[in-house]
Amino acid sequence: MQKILIQIIILLLLSSCSVYRADLQQGNLISAESVAQLRIGMDKREVQKVLGTPLITHAFTRDRWDYFYSLKQDGKLVKKTNLTLLFENNRLASISGQAAEK
Repeated sequence: MQKILIQIIILLLLSSCSVYRADLQQGNLISAESVAQLRIGMDKREVQKVLGTPLITHAFTRDRWDYFYSLKQDGKLVKKTNLTLLFENNRLASISGQAAEK
């Protein structure tokens, strides 16, 4: 009888435990306001002042910068954004992708 009671107590204690999963943010959170400040023709230094250092720079294509952001809450992907900037002659030539929503 005592063994059964101990097992029941252990089961009750274990069932009340839940796994905590911390929010996981990765990358650069880029706002729409920041993207609105970009202008075609800006040099790389000016762009970096506005957006910060890109998360991904390509070794063979130094004229492409990728700003990536993802947020996982409770183990599930909640938000994902990707902004790609292309440069020609160290000047911003094109912007594609999306900025983070409010």
